[in-house]
Amino acid sequence: RQVGALAGINVPLQPVKHQYIVTERIDGLATDAPTIRDPDRRIYFKEEVGGLVMGGYEPNPQAWTTDLPGGDVPDDWQFRLFDDDYDHFEQHMNQAITRVPALETVGVKQMINGPESFTPDGNFILGVAPECANMFVGAGFNAFGIAAGGGAGWVLAQWVVDGEAPLDLWVVDIRRFSDLHRDRQWVRDRTLEAYGKHYTIGFPHEEYATGRPRIVSPLYERLQKHRAVFGSKLGWERPNWFAPEGVEPNDIYSMGRQNWFSPVGDEHRHVREHVGIFDQSSFAKYEMTGADALKALDWICANDVAKPVGRLTYTQLLNTRGGIEADLTVARLGEDRFYVVTGTGFRTHDFSWIGDHVGNELDVTLTDVTEDFGTLSLMGPRARDVLDAVTDADVSNTAFPFGHVREISIAGTTVRALRVTYVGEL
Repeated sequence: RQVGALAGINVPLQPVKHQYIVTERIDGLATDAPTIRDPDRRIYFKEEVGGLVMGGYEPNPQAWTTDLPGGDVPDDWQFRLFDDDYDHFEQHMNQAITRVPALETVGVKQMINGPESFTPDGNFILGVAPECANMFVGAGFNAFGIAAGGGAGWVLAQWVVDGEAPLDLWVVDIRRFSDLHRDRQWVRDRTLEAYGKHYTIGFPHEEYATGRPRIVSPLYERLQKHRAVFGSKLGWERPNWFAPEGVEPNDIYSMGRQNWFSPVGDEHRHVREHVGIFDQSSFAKYEMTGADALKALDWICANDVAKPVGRLTYTQLLNTRGGIEADLTVARLGEDRFYVVTGTGFRTHDFSWIGDHVGNELDVTLTDVTEDFGTLSLMGPRARDVLDAVTDADVSNTAFPFGHVREISIAGTTVRALRVTYVGEL
């Protein structure tokens, strides 16, 4: 984190105190005993010179911060440990004794209490830094550094040589983060939650709880009144589903059908058969301007974006292997002005990728305008009926065909209307 900061690069890491013990020799323990993990008890065991190494990932971890600005690590810190904290470690010891009763009587040879680098989502941080196209990062291995070192080194080496990742590494790509992750307090709180989940069951669609709500749209409170159950994407609160009366407006996690399954099915059916409106203000939005804007987009987009003003194009951005790097919509607002919309979570990645692949010799300016515009998606076979009732503009199929963009007035407010769909109707 601090090394990256020297180059203006944000690497969202938090040192966390991690403890384990090394026991005296245990009679009958084979030297080739397997490594054991007990996720229900959040503990692990490994044979060590006839004894055991035992540690765990507690739900109440301790961050390591210092009195330096931002809680930074001292420059002279190396190969040093913290004082033993048996009181904090007791929770692991109690759990471990139920699994390995010999631990109740065997002596403890040593306790290790040192800092380990963790990330806000428990995944590694790899790849090209969005702030600097020729700077690569490999950090935040969340206690898996030795196990993952060979693979991480290989993909980073290929990335440096080829200029792109050798395979899909999105879950560990540094460009999954945003300016939100420059907030040290937020990163610390979220990272401690991730540390506490290190050994727990990862339920499908499980949401983090810390640091929320962080970014909300103007419709947040209104959606709450409609019993919205929110998820978080890159700091934005977004309704994942709406709980009908009689259903608890909270996620209840399981490996089976969760409590959102039926309400989401009903909503899906209603939109496909009738109409629905979605608050998608969190979508990332950019404007590309300049005399060479069309030339730049024509170079990086797989689809043909050289269309008249007032038209939009759904397209992908591809790497040299033909793999998809971005999936977005490009609307032409003027001869040298384009409006680009992409997914919330890809805001940093797509902005960085476009900037890195547009030639420096081109007269182009790319601006992030995400917070400048809200986004409402009106979709379904009756979408035109609803829109027609709130605007004086002609929104017939003849006047406003699919794949077009135009400005219309709704309730005295000028809005940019893009005719595109995510549900396959109208």
